[in-house]
Amino acid sequence: MRAFVLLMLLLISLEASDPLPCHWYGASPICIAQCPSGTKEVMRADHGRTKVFGKSCLLGSKVFCCEDGYLPKYNGRANNIVDG
Repeated sequence: MRAFVLLMLLLISLEASDPLPCHWYGASPICIAQCPSGTKEVMRADHGRTKVFGKSCLLGSKVFCCEDGYLPKYNGRANNIVDG
């Protein structure tokens, strides 16, 4: 049992150390967002239909940013950008 717990902790730490390269930035209801240093803006939106986007903005917009040099899969709609 102890070995199983240690293995699970190792897997969790490995997963946490490899975050997704793209994220939405901005907090509802007032979404005034910029991409952090080392990332580039892919798009802006004031609403979305995914849990990842979160709540819609009443003022301003959220920004979707990816690490420099990373290009996300994208089908042309804000709520359908896929990391990876």
